Amino acid sequence: MEKDKSIEKLEQFMLDIDELDKLTKYNNEVNFFKITGIENKEIKHSNFLKWLLNANANHNIGDKFVRKFMQKVIKANKNNRIINSDIIKISLLDYYDFLIRREWNNLDIFMVSDNCQFTITIENKIYSSESKNQTINYRNKILEYYKDYTNLFIFLTPEGKEAQDSEYWCSATYYMIKECIEEILTENEELLPDAKLLLKNYVSMLGREILMDNEIKKICNEIYKKHRDALELIFQYRPNEAASISNYIQDFIEQNADTYGIIFDRDNCSNTYIRFTTRYMNELIPKSNDHSFGWNNGYSFLYEIEVYGNYKSSCVGTISNTSNAACIKLYKITQANSKKFNISHKNAELPNIWARVFRSEILLEKDQIQNGLQDCEETLKKNLTRLFTEEIPNFEKLIKTELNENNQGI
Repeated sequence: MEKDKSIEKLEQFMLDIDELDKLTKYNNEVNFFKITGIENKEIKHSNFLKWLLNANANHNIGDKFVRKFMQKVIKANKNNRIINSDIIKISLLDYYDFLIRREWNNLDIFMVSDNCQFTITIENKIYSSESKNQTINYRNKILEYYKDYTNLFIFLTPEGKEAQDSEYWCSATYYMIKECIEEILTENEELLPDAKLLLKNYVSMLGREILMDNEIKKICNEIYKKHRDALELIFQYRPNEAASISNYIQDFIEQNADTYGIIFDRDNCSNTYIRFTTRYMNELIPKSNDHSFGWNNGYSFLYEIEVYGNYKSSCVGTISNTSNAACIKLYKITQANSKKFNISHKNAELPNIWARVFRSEILLEKDQIQNGLQDCEETLKKNLTRLFTEEIPNFEKLIKTELNENNQGI
C-alpha cells in the first residue's frame, strides 16, 4: 500500500534533526522577561525603559544608556526641526538633572530638566497603533505646560514607524534600544551582576520577541522553506485555540466580503494562514491561469492573516511571483515608502519570493491567542474592523496615489 504523501512529508521533517537542533539553544534559554510574560506588555517595556533612561537609577550605568540612545536618535533624525536647530545643545544635555515620569498626562515617558530648560517625550508603540491625532495632542499639551522650553518628541516603535505628527516627532526603533544595551554590556565590566543579568535577558527577549534576531530568523526561514508543507499540516491540526480564532476570522471575512470589497475563498486558507485579496488589488495584479508559482492558485499577490499559537497575529501583504512586472513595480513602490507600509526596507532592486509589501498593526497578541476566542473575540472584531476600514484602504490609497503621481499603472 502506497504511503500517504502527507505522512511522508511529516517523516522527512522529523528526520531532519540537524536543522531542528539549531533552535535548541534558543528554546532552552532561561529568560526572566519571557517567564513573566513582560514581552507582551507595552506598559512593562515603558517601565523598564524609564529605569534605563534614568541616569540616577540603581543600574550602575549612569547616563551611558540615555546618552547613547539620544545620540542614535539625533543621528537618525537630523532633518527634524528641533534637532536641526541645536544639535550641540542636545548633545551636551546633563541627563543627571532630568526628572523622569511615567504616564504623566497619559505620556508613556516624560523627561524634564528645569535647569536645562528641556523636555523629552517618548511615545512607546509596540503592539498598538497611534489613535487619531494622538501625537499632535501630546505635543500641544507639552507646549501648553512648557512653552518656554526646548521640547523634543520621540516616537518609539520596533521598526521606526513615523508618527502622525511626523514634522515634530523623531522616529526611533527598538533596534536602537538593543544596540545601546549591547554596547553597554560590551564596554562596562563593572556592571552589577543583577543589572547585567537583566540587561542580557532584556536584549535577548527583544531580539526574539520584538525584532526577531537575524540568526533565529535565518534558521526558521531555512526550516520553513525546506518543510513548508509539513509545518502547515502540523499547524492545521495542532490542538490549541488558534483554530477557533482562524475559523472566526474566516467567518468574519466571508460575511463582510461585499462590504469591504474582498475576494475570498476558504480553499486558499489553512488554520495558520487566512488568505484573501481585494477587488482593487486584483485589478492591479489579476489572478492568472498559471498555477506554477507562489500559492499554486494563480494569485501573484495576496493578503495573509497569520494565526500562530506561539506568536502574535497580524496581516501582511505578500507577492509571490518575482517574474511578474506588476509585482516588481508594487515592490519598488512599497520599498520607497517602507515606513508608511510598516515593512522593512530591503535595499534590493528585485524582490525575493514571498516578499512582504504591507504589514498591519497587531490583530492579537500571543497571550490573547493562547487564552482562546472567548477571551479575545471583542478585541479581534475591533481589530479586524480597523484592518478592513482603515489599514488596507489606506495602503491601497497610497498605492493609487503613487501610481497617479508617477502617471503610471501596474
